[in-house]
This record gives sequence, structure tokens and C-alpha cells, in this order.
Amino acid sequence: MHGRPRHGLTGGAVSILAVGVLAVGGLALGAGCTSSAGREAARIEGVAATDAPRIDDCWRTAMTSAPFQALKPRMGEHADSPTEAMKANPAKATADDAALLLALHQDYLMPCRRLAVESAAKVGPAVVAILAENYAAADDNAARLVAGRITWGAFVTENQTLITRRRAALLAAGEEMQRHLAVPRPAAREGGEARERADAALVLWARRQQLLLQARAVDGAMTVLRCRYSGDVLTCTGG
Repeated sequence: MHGRPRHGLTGGAVSILAVGVLAVGGLALGAGCTSSAGREAARIEGVAATDAPRIDDCWRTAMTSAPFQALKPRMGEHADSPTEAMKANPAKATADDAALLLALHQDYLMPCRRLAVESAAKVGPAVVAILAENYAAADDNAARLVAGRITWGAFVTENQTLITRRRAALLAAGEEMQRHLAVPRPAAREGGEARERADAALVLWARRQQLLLQARAVDGAMTVLRCRYSGDVLTCTGG
């Protein structure tokens, strides 16, 4: 693998760098760093520059892990581009497959998702909501696979859809951030709505993690990652 990872694992995260670059692209040049819009653009760029390398390193580790390498023939290296044969695979997950997927989820995906959500919180709750909602859907997809309710083909097809949906939502969020920085809106109302959505998404994500772990009997060492806001600060525990 060369360059920056595509983060194409099972329900994996797009680096916050993508949102940061989109949100500030062209805006900082026009606004200048002395304006409030320019300062906010520079702040988001700073978040991306600081956090993206750690998130990328985490995904590189996940993609070289033993569970991922064992599952790669069935789900591909990147969830956004499974082969047609993978998408048509009628096989269901075996007990060994399920154990590998849960190990990948707990030991590798969740640490990377935690980094991504904590980074997103530095940008704003709207981005946190997008990631948490997408991770919840990805965990639901995984739970159905390990419970034997869907095939590998259905699993990778849904993962591809989730990746596409997440990227589109992040692009839209970046464009909205551009508009907001260019023409400020009432912060209290907009921030409140985004925060409510983020809170609800984080609760849903925790529930979906629980259902995934309950889909197969797993030992008590596997815990749910719970992220909550305290004031404007997002804190994650467990996982």
C-alpha cells in the first residue's frame, strides 16, 4: 500500500482531513487569516494536520492485522470497491469468520473510530453525527452477518453503500461549513440542532455495538465504546 490509506475497512472512518480541506478550500485565501472566517478555516486546517496522521497510522495497522488479512479474501482490501464476485458471494459467515470479524472490530476498528470521532468533535457536532450514524449502520450490518442473517455478498454490498453515503454526507457538511463561514448564521440554533443529532447518533452507535457483541457469545473483555458530550467537550470511554 502506498500513500494515505483509503480507510476502506468495515464501516471505517474517512479522515477528518477530508472535511477540513473541503471546508477551508479557497475560503482561507479569500477571507484572510485576520477575519473570523479565516481564523476558523485555519483552525480546521490545524485539526486536520495534527490528527490525520494518527488516524491514518491506525488504519494502516488495522489493515495489516491478522484478522483483516484472514477476512480480506471475502470482503476485499477496500470496502468501497469489492469485486463483483465478492458482492455475489452466497456464503454466510462461519463461527471462525464471526470470531475474526469481532476481533477486528474490537481490537482495530474501534480504536480508529474513536480517534476519528474525537477529531471530528474538534471541528463540530455535525461531523460527529455523520460518523456516529454511519458507524452505527456499519455495526448493524456486521451484527447481521455474524448472526447468520445475511450473506457475505450482502454484507460487502451494504458496506460499499455505507462508504459512499458517508463520503457524500461529509462532502455536504464541508460545503455547509463553507457557507456558514462565509455568511455566519445564528450559532445557538444551528449548534443546538447539530448537537442534538450528534447526541442521538452516539447513543444509537453504542446500542448497535451492544447488539453486535450480543450476536455471538463473546467474553466479557469486549466492551462498548461510549462517547458523550460534557458541555462542548466529547469524551469517549470503553471500547
